[in-house]
Amino acid sequence: MTCLGQTQLSLDPSGQGHFTPVNGLANIQANCLPDYTSQLFDPDNNPLGDLVDCTQLGNNLTFKITYTPTGNHCWGGAHPG
Repeated sequence: MTCLGQTQLSLDPSGQGHFTPVNGLANIQANCLPDYTSQLFDPDNNPLGDLVDCTQLGNNLTFKITYTPTGNHCWGGAHPG
């Protein structure tokens, strides 16, 4: 399991973005997606869940992706824009 070091998180026309494991993993098989969870953190390390909005524009966020069957996880950075 390998996370991307940095990734861009696009916001939709309503100013929201949903971060999924696909956004942060270097490679993943579609049939394995239910086994992964994702979590975003703001610059102060406060958990944001997996949704961001336009108030996070310009912030350097951190993400954590966990493979739930084993608890293994990896970290990376996300930039909403």
